[in-house]
Amino acid sequence: MFQRYAGLRSDYYARCHHCGDLVSLLTQVDESCRCGRLLKDSSACRFGHSDGDASIAIYSQN
Repeated sequence: MFQRYAGLRSDYYARCHHCGDLVSLLTQVDESCRCGRLLKDSSACRFGHSDGDASIAIYSQN
């Protein structure tokens, strides 16, 4: 359910397929979407969606 990540930058975002919220993948900040299905735990360096990896879209701000 949760994937480890390393080296993600502040211009990376994950979108929850259920509520549509964008969650910043900035490594220093814990965050979740408004429905609570997409969670990011910065201290453990992981993020995931309760519905599985296919429910996460990753975007880069350019």
